[in-house]
Amino acid sequence: YSPRSTAFWAAILLTGYVKWIIDISISKEISKLLFIARDGYILKKIADRIIEYKNYNLETEYVYSSRIAWNVTNEVDKKNLKEYISNILGESRYVAFIDIQATGKTFKTMAKHCGIDPYYFCYVMLKQGTTDNNKWFVYSSIKKYESYIEVLCRAPHGVTKGYEKINEVWEPILDRNYKVMDNPSYYYEYVDFLEKIVDELISYEKKFNFDLNLYRVKDSVINNIFGCPSREIVEFLGEIRHEKDNNEESKFAPLISAEEAKYYLSNIKDYNGAFFDFSVMRLPDNERSMIEYERKNGGYIQLQNYSFLNGKRIVLYGAGERGTRLYNELKKSETINIISWVDIDYLEKKKNGMDVVSLNDIKLLQYDYLIITIAADFEIIKDYLIECGIPQNKIISLNK
Repeated sequence: YSPRSTAFWAAILLTGYVKWIIDISISKEISKLLFIARDGYILKKIADRIIEYKNYNLETEYVYSSRIAWNVTNEVDKKNLKEYISNILGESRYVAFIDIQATGKTFKTMAKHCGIDPYYFCYVMLKQGTTDNNKWFVYSSIKKYESYIEVLCRAPHGVTKGYEKINEVWEPILDRNYKVMDNPSYYYEYVDFLEKIVDELISYEKKFNFDLNLYRVKDSVINNIFGCPSREIVEFLGEIRHEKDNNEESKFAPLISAEEAKYYLSNIKDYNGAFFDFSVMRLPDNERSMIEYERKNGGYIQLQNYSFLNGKRIVLYGAGERGTRLYNELKKSETINIISWVDIDYLEKKKNGMDVVSLNDIKLLQYDYLIITIAADFEIIKDYLIECGIPQNKIISLNK
């Protein structure tokens, strides 16, 4: 498989995001952009090219980070984190940290430990209400595929476990056994070609003295990558390492058999990947058609699996394909009471005639369970819901 098709669309998508960051940074007199690992690895490469072309007075630096390294509790690790970040900041007065996808919780923890109040840019926030801070900027609202964008920004190094001082220089402690792909040469070809496309975009602007407004096309580009991808895109992205439940060996969409796909249709939590749809797309055409037929005919949601909900008051979280199917199935039951249906993109869903509300609308409701119907990032969504005040003992997955 070739990574070039993926690199082409990723370059357009990510360049638009980085241009937006730089424009705001210039207006806010920010002097240094700090790209958070690991999603910031490719973003920094793009930023460096744009800054050089525009001759902006902006510094950039790559910041090694992780939930492990920033959510520290003991005093030694806190001191090391503070020293590392202080060394990165230097004498810069106005700085901004750059991320792709987050709830903002880990970033807030780091900032508190280090006693700083920097600017923060994120492509998409997984938590509502975090943009109330006037130093936080979010590029896009979360829609169908936004939570998968970070796979386009993978770095070639492992997770940051902490920091240590070597010869008076603060260095990250990394997982040295990590491989971004089984065959890393495909990844490096992806990065090289992406950089060439970025250079072409910059050259186009320079030649015609025209500022490309890539924000306008981002939704179409995302759909080309994740909604109706080519076989090349599916095969390449499927093989990229994509952490799931702290498992660094997980792939974004691993190869599976038709029998495994059938099993995952009703046991999606056991799926060891991030994007089941891509794994299905990687099946031979006849097997893929069979799985898609079963999905369309509701074979993967069976009411007998939900007998424990009889007599219970239920809130559903997620109004995507799986959530909608579960909602329709459970509505047929005379013993299960769905009292509310929540989605982060509730305003858009309402426009389509769906009876969906915001998370704030259920705070005063009395219910027994909140079912997360979204297959990917269950633990992230669960943490977000707990932080928003949802009792942990009431949160369950679609497959319990």
